[in-house]
Amino acid sequence: MLHFFNQLVTLTERNKTYELLFYHAYALCCAVDEMGSRIDDLEKTMNELMQMAGVEEEELKNSSSTATTSSTGAQQSPAADANRS
Repeated sequence: MLHFFNQLVTLTERNKTYELLFYHAYALCCAVDEMGSRIDDLEKTMNELMQMAGVEEEELKNSSSTATTSSTGAQQSPAADANRS
């Protein structure tokens, strides 16, 4: 009878562990869903603000590619060349 009681206690402890694990997994899933919806809202708001400011997507792509090439040194202005010598 004592052996049965020990097994029952072990099963109860496992169930508590599984319950706790399930609770944390569910909470993590909910947090990730919430974060995803916040990111979607942020993207919508940014697009609305860009439209209000009159910024087009092509202008953003051109400005980011110019910033990238200037940081790598591929395209330099004449003033930058004069500063080197």
